[in-house]
Amino acid sequence: PRPAPETRTSPPTRISSNVAINVEVAITRKRFEMDTLLFVLFRASVFFKNATGISPSYCFIRTKLLTFRTAPSLVCKRSSTINTASQMHKQFTTQIQTSLISLFLLGCGSEIQREGLVEGEILDLDSDSVTLLLEDRGWFSKSEELSIPLRNESDSLWLAKGMSVRAELRLNDNRLALQSVWPADPAVESKLIKTNQLLRRDTVHRGQEAFREVGEALPEFALYDQDGHLVTRDSLKGRWTVMHFIFTRCTAQEMCPASSSKMAQLLKALKTKGAQNPLLVSFTLDPRFDTPGVLKSYAMGFGLDDPQSRLLTGPLQAIQDLKKQLGVLSKPHETLLIQHTMRTILADPDLNIVYQVPHRTWGVKDFLSKILEPTSSGPS
Repeated sequence: PRPAPETRTSPPTRISSNVAINVEVAITRKRFEMDTLLFVLFRASVFFKNATGISPSYCFIRTKLLTFRTAPSLVCKRSSTINTASQMHKQFTTQIQTSLISLFLLGCGSEIQREGLVEGEILDLDSDSVTLLLEDRGWFSKSEELSIPLRNESDSLWLAKGMSVRAELRLNDNRLALQSVWPADPAVESKLIKTNQLLRRDTVHRGQEAFREVGEALPEFALYDQDGHLVTRDSLKGRWTVMHFIFTRCTAQEMCPASSSKMAQLLKALKTKGAQNPLLVSFTLDPRFDTPGVLKSYAMGFGLDDPQSRLLTGPLQAIQDLKKQLGVLSKPHETLLIQHTMRTILADPDLNIVYQVPHRTWGVKDFLSKILEPTSSGPS
């Protein structure tokens, strides 16, 4: 057999020892510089989040940085020079430095307004805007004043100078406005949380027997009224109290609007008859939407914005626990938003449930007589 023909291959490109050393030194230096940039970028993003409450999206830049960190080595080995690697590194370093400067300015710039949560103290207030002293949020920011319009003008009716609030900045007609305004006093919030923790534990403990019948005491609760004040079960002590559940966006006229209208009629009748300090309470079924300002507007529309009429809202879990214990069912609905049952409850001055009507057709005269003539109250 004939020997296989000899194949010729071109000799490998050789890199001089000096060039190889220079390449490795350059690669090491550039990797160190990129590692430093990566660390600075990470620390800057942490400070930015602490300062603004917003998590900057630096993941894309980080991915590019990690990719380019290995790129100089690949380019140098193929081209035997460091020119291409140096150009890539210089261009990318400029991009990263620009990103860091932008990130820093976003964190430090007191004039830059952006969507998100804000919290602070009210310095000034008028019918359609508010001036807040924003709290110090960390290394990048200091306490600053922010003058911003109110999306819901009824918020100006319950807010007051010196009040601590938490709210959302959202675009409205191409400008930022303050919405979803809530009280944010630390001492009041602490009481609200602790009280509703008791309600949660009690609801879990009662299990399937969570519903409270006539003769049982009202459960513990803590919620905000339409003036941003905290209302608890103890706020009802010593007063005849009529309670029901509604939500402001209800479109079923025979449900919430009809029940709220009857509450207004009952309030007027109780004042006419000279009843001793009664109280009408409306719990919202939609606490995420029904802020104190929204409830304030709703109460004014139905003639229920009165010291003897409180519309209550607060944590969703507290509302759900109250529904279970007071016998109201609800679920989301495509057209109605919330589909729910109705129940109107009467509690005596000792906080005991003495009467209730488990449907929407409760009568004003019926409850009026129960309050004016307590001995006639009986089981539902």
